[in-house]
Amino acid sequence: MAARATGPLTAAQVQEFETTGVLFGVQAVPPPVAAANRAAFEERAAAEGGAQPHYLSLHTEDKWAWDLCTSPSIVNAAAQLLDTENVFMLATHAFC
Repeated sequence: MAARATGPLTAAQVQEFETTGVLFGVQAVPPPVAAANRAAFEERAAAEGGAQPHYLSLHTEDKWAWDLCTSPSIVNAAAQLLDTENVFMLATHAFC
């Protein structure tokens, strides 16, 4: 069996994901970046008259969403969990 792709996650985090199918507590971006993204999301919601039940394809409409989705920390963690070097973004979906 080939070695798993390396990345920012610990072996314990990878094992948790493989066991449960989900991984919590991973810092995707630094707190100031997270705060700026949240503010941008809330600004968009306010411009639309309040939060909608869900948003589709934010990455195609808002640069902050594109930057978040293509953040190396997120892409590298996804690649490690999927054990691949090829990660493609199909869609974004935010639930409120």
